Amino acid sequence: MRTILPTLVVLVSTMVATGCKPILSDQYEKALTSGARTIPPVSEFLKLYPDSVIFISYFSSGNDGAQYNCETLLHERYILHMKDKGLSFDQTRTNIAGHGLVSFSLSEVSKIDRLNDGRFYIKYGESWKFGIEDWKRFNDAGGQFSTVSINLKTNAPVELLQDYWKGFKRTVQ
Repeated sequence: MRTILPTLVVLVSTMVATGCKPILSDQYEKALTSGARTIPPVSEFLKLYPDSVIFISYFSSGNDGAQYNCETLLHERYILHMKDKGLSFDQTRTNIAGHGLVSFSLSEVSKIDRLNDGRFYIKYGESWKFGIEDWKRFNDAGGQFSTVSINLKTNAPVELLQDYWKGFKRTVQ
């Protein structure tokens, strides 16, 4: 450990000084882009909601539990979340080699407060879950929630929800 530490410090210092990004970051960005191109429900979600927040949970855990996520804010009141569990990557970890079970959830935010330290306290109302077959009907109808028997409050925005949401901006470039 004693001989490795100075080498590690020099390596990290060199990376910071030269503006190098860690390899994992490049792999992650490429995997995000790959998923947006190659996983049909992800592509469809991003077509319907181009300003979505996307991320891969458990990316660094290899092919063991990685999950592709897409989220979007609707009517300043709802958060629609798509998750694809069971991702696998190619040997370079830059391309999605396979994906698994896709599910969707819609959560209503009924109230949000800003705490003294700047964090947000969120109270949720109703929530709904649906699977890939419902998604296909929903997507074919251009994102009409009535196709999955959900009626949204479209004119009742929740105060502070936009402020909260700004902290999660993450889309494929």
